[in-house]
Amino acid sequence: MYLLCAGMQKDLRRFLRDPVALMFWLALPLGIGIAITLATGGAAGPKPIARLFLVNEDQSLVSDILIQAFRQAGGVFQVEPVERAEGRRRLDRGEGTALLILAKGFGEAVLAEKPFRLELITNPEQRILPQMVEELLQVLRQAVFYLHRLAGNELKALAAGRAGSRVFSDADIARISIAIHQTANRLQNYLYPPAVLLETAPRAGTGTQANISMMFLPGILLMSLLFMAQGLSDDIWKERNQGTLRRWTIAPGGPLPFLIAKLVSAAVLIFAVSLIILSIGMAYHGLPFYRLPLALLWSTVSGLLFLSLMQFMQLYASSQRAGAILATCLVFPLMILGGSMFPLERMPAWMAAVGRCTPNGWALELLKDILLGRSDPTDWSAGFAGMALLSVAASLLTVRRIPTFARN
Repeated sequence: MYLLCAGMQKDLRRFLRDPVALMFWLALPLGIGIAITLATGGAAGPKPIARLFLVNEDQSLVSDILIQAFRQAGGVFQVEPVERAEGRRRLDRGEGTALLILAKGFGEAVLAEKPFRLELITNPEQRILPQMVEELLQVLRQAVFYLHRLAGNELKALAAGRAGSRVFSDADIARISIAIHQTANRLQNYLYPPAVLLETAPRAGTGTQANISMMFLPGILLMSLLFMAQGLSDDIWKERNQGTLRRWTIAPGGPLPFLIAKLVSAAVLIFAVSLIILSIGMAYHGLPFYRLPLALLWSTVSGLLFLSLMQFMQLYASSQRAGAILATCLVFPLMILGGSMFPLERMPAWMAAVGRCTPNGWALELLKDILLGRSDPTDWSAGFAGMALLSVAASLLTVRRIPTFARN
């Protein structure tokens, strides 16, 4: 116990004498987090707006209804009436998302349920917003289909009257009104009240919804933990060069107290860095702080796993410089694949599947669930057990390797 306490005290003093490394581990993730937050428009995130240039050559009630459908679709679409040539010119300059042309006869074709070709030209520089325009048009097309199943004869009668450019007689108006009234009565048993009542309620464990900047918070923290593991694992070379590692191998208890002291002192630093980053991130995103203790515990255990793996890897390097290069070559691919550079949700499916199999990708997914309140005791208890098992296995292999490493 004395050797363990002495080793912890020694390591903490040595770590605290290098404030530059501590500031780097804190400043890098905080700087990246601030840059990402500013780029994504803050905690609420930017609201996507699809700028739609619309050419209305039909000038009918149906075309007006379509225009209003775009304008009322959650404020996502900004509809701007233009002439055909002007709209194409501005779209070619990249000023809009899409150009929709409603040619003459559009309204009559919809009422008569006849084929009609809508001309939609999209901006090739944009990917998601043009798809939103296409999806809404598909929804409206389906709505017209089902409307004709309910009141198709009446709509076709309206279309015939409009095509004939005649005024409806009182008898025609009465007949169409009676038909619509009868259709409404036929559907009343299904619509009032609805035959199927859909109730939405938050599922247990669903928790907070993540916005774009929130998705980066776990990745930024784990990026800091990877850098910490890389820097702290290099300390074993300093111990060897100073001769203290050889003395630890012949001390009572062997190298095990030495390694435990290093892991415990590193856990103190990992806990402190995680506390600062998580507190700032959770306060900014408005996350409840009762989730902080579990997130802190998971972050600390994850950081210790990274450190255990890095230490074991350092023992097989031919030199301190080779160990630093090997650690760097390992850290950056892990950050890219494990969701620290880009959220896993934004990656291709195959890359996200690979990323979730990495140690930091696995840790990131559960940390995200903890922060958003989506985890349950089964998830995080199994996660802690897996992390502890891997850390112990890596540490035992490290203990076996230390005597050979110290003599070389």
